[in-house]
Amino acid sequence: MQNFNSLGYSSTTYPAGWQGWIVSSKNSSTYATDGPNSNVTMVASAHAATKSGNALNYKSKIGFKDNGNRNVGLCLAISTTGKMGVPVAFAISTIRNPKQNSSTTTTDDDADEGDFTSEVSMQYRVGTSGSWNMISGLTTYRNNTTTKVTSGDTSCQNRQIITCTLPSTCNNASVVQLRWFAREVTGGKGGRPSFAIDSINVGGGTTTPTTASTSLTFSDVTATQMRLTWTNGNGANRIVVAKTSAITGTPADTNTYAANSTFGSGSTIATSEYVVYNGSGNSVLVTGLTASTTYYFSVIEYNGSRGTSDYYTASTLTGNATTSSRVVTNTIATTTYCVNASTSSAVSVPFTTSGTFVSGNVYTVQLSNSSGAFTSPTSIGTYTSTANSGTISATIPRGTTSGTGYRIRITSSNPAITGSDNGANITLTSTLNGVSGFAGTSGEYQQSVLSWTNPTGCFDEVVIIARRGSTFPTTGKPTGNGSSYSANLNFGSGTSLLVAMLFIKALPLDKP
Repeated sequence: MQNFNSLGYSSTTYPAGWQGWIVSSKNSSTYATDGPNSNVTMVASAHAATKSGNALNYKSKIGFKDNGNRNVGLCLAISTTGKMGVPVAFAISTIRNPKQNSSTTTTDDDADEGDFTSEVSMQYRVGTSGSWNMISGLTTYRNNTTTKVTSGDTSCQNRQIITCTLPSTCNNASVVQLRWFAREVTGGKGGRPSFAIDSINVGGGTTTPTTASTSLTFSDVTATQMRLTWTNGNGANRIVVAKTSAITGTPADTNTYAANSTFGSGSTIATSEYVVYNGSGNSVLVTGLTASTTYYFSVIEYNGSRGTSDYYTASTLTGNATTSSRVVTNTIATTTYCVNASTSSAVSVPFTTSGTFVSGNVYTVQLSNSSGAFTSPTSIGTYTSTANSGTISATIPRGTTSGTGYRIRITSSNPAITGSDNGANITLTSTLNGVSGFAGTSGEYQQSVLSWTNPTGCFDEVVIIARRGSTFPTTGKPTGNGSSYSANLNFGSGTSLLVAMLFIKALPLDKP
C-alpha cells in the first residue's frame, strides 16, 4: 500500500511511478479519452485554501484541482507482468470545497463559493500511449455540499474507499497506466473543488504457477473407467483434460472450465478435449469410457478463480492408458429349462465383445448357482475364437438343482475377462406337468377340433391319444420320451393308441 506518509509536505517531487498531468486545456462534462497535454509540477504544502489549478501535495496525500483553463489529473504507472486479475483499491476525498451557491454570478475560478459538482473516476491504458479506457462498473466519486476552504486544512472530507479489478487486457503487461481526473457534473461559475488520493493498493493479482504436476499413474482400469493419481505442482488448483488422441489445446487465461468426470460431458479447451477434473486434489476416477481404447490426459496447474484463472502451460503433466476389452453376454431368449436327474438341457448363449482377442482365446459359458452368484460357477460350454460376436452352444448338465434365480455369463481366456451376465433370471425345473384347458368341439363331417394350454413346467412334446368309445382303459398309455411313436391326424393311422403329438390343434376323428 502507498500512503505517502514518507512524502515530505514541502516536497515538489512525485513519488516513484506518479506524475501530474494537464489532461486537457478545458473542463468538460465528459471524461476525456486522449491526452495528456503536458506534465505539471506538484505544488508543495497545499491545503483547503489553495486555489491554483495544479497537482497538489496535501500532506500524506497528493491531489489535483481544476481551473477554467486546465483539467488536471494524476497518473500512476504499474507493472502487471506475470499477474492476472489485478485488484486496485484507493481512497479519495475532497480537500477544498467552495460554498455551494447555485445563484452565484462570480466567474472567479479562485472564489470561495461556486456552483460546481465534480465527479472523479479512474481510467486505464496499457502502455504509455494510445486512448484511455473507463473501467466498467467502477464507482465514481463526487464532492458534497459542505463548505471547506480554511487555510491550513488538509483533512479529508467525505473520504471513500473505491475498489476494482483491472480488466483482462491489463493482465501480464509491463506497463499499465492509471489516471484520476474530474469532469463537471453541474455548475459553471465560481470556485471548483479539489480532490486527494491516498492509500493506493495495487494487489498482487493472480500469479502463474511455476511448477507442473508430476508422477501420473493409472489404476482401477476397466473397460469403462480408470483412476488417475498425480503429485501436485505449486498451483492452487489444476484441471485434467482427456481425449482419445494426443492433446494439442491449451486453456485460456481467465477462463473457468466446468469439469465432469464422465468423459465427454465437461467443458472443452479444444475440439474433443474434455475437462474431467477441476480442483485442488490429486486424483479423479474417469468414467464413461469405451472398451479397448487409449485415452490421453494432461494435468495443467493454475492459480486464481473465476475470471482470474492463470494457467501454467509452459510445462504440463501428460500420460495415457488403454481401457480393457469387454465381454457382454446378451439376452437369452428362453428362460425356462427342463433339467432332472436323467435329462440335460441345451441352451444357446449369444455374446458381443469389444477389443482385440488373441489367437487361441477360449470363450467359456458359465452357469451361476440358483441365487445368481458366480462364486463357484459351472462351465457348461466353450468356444475357441477371436470373434467379437457369436452364439455359443452350451448344455445345462443333468442333475442341476431346480431354481428360479440362475444366471449365465461368458468369460474369455486371452485376454482374461469376466463378462457380464445375461441380465435376467433363468428357471431350471424338473417338474413334469400336464396340459390344461383341454377341450374338443365337433367340426365338419368326420372331424373334431381339439384345443389346450401347454404346461409351464418341464416338457418337450405333447402327445394326444384318441380311442373310439366313451372311456379310456387304464392300460395302453405311452411310455418313454415319445420318440418311438409316430403321429397321424387320420384316426387309426398312427402308432397304436397314438393319433397326434407336439402342438396338434385339429385332429380328424371318426364320427361316433
